Amino acid sequence: EDAEECVNDTFLAAWNAIPPHNPQILSTFLGKITRRLSLKKLRTRTAAKRGGSDGIAVSLDELEKCIPSGHTIDEALEAKELTDIINSFLDTLSDEERRVFVQSVFDILGASDHDTFREINQNRRKSYPAMLKALAALSPEQQGVLFDALKKIVRSGKDAIMKPDDEK
Repeated sequence: EDAEECVNDTFLAAWNAIPPHNPQILSTFLGKITRRLSLKKLRTRTAAKRGGSDGIAVSLDELEKCIPSGHTIDEALEAKELTDIINSFLDTLSDEERRVFVQSVFDILGASDHDTFREINQNRRKSYPAMLKALAALSPEQQGVLFDALKKIVRSGKDAIMKPDDEK
């Protein structure tokens, strides 16, 4: 129950923060929000007036700076490059197109009932049909915006890959 609430609060916080704030690496941005919300929830549960202890929360705050990300430098660079491509694409959309695109993506990915792309891929026999069903349930306008957006992402990604090294 707390985990679902934290996921929902993370998406809400990201939704409210992204228009003015342009995160360089989306996964890191969402991770920071999730960590902050989780620690806040932990502090609430372990508050002194409820018989808990703040020692655990303080220890977690200190330890969070010591935990490695688990990503290699190449993975981080690829993630940044992909983030830049997606952000440059999103800049080309109107506010309404951006809203429709993001909502459609969340609807489709949410239909898989998995939290990560790795989980979606590992359970693709169940995930993909559910995602295709969600895609088919989108309105023609949403489908159009989504397909146009994906075409632009592919084009901008192809352009970024095809640039000579001295232009990157």
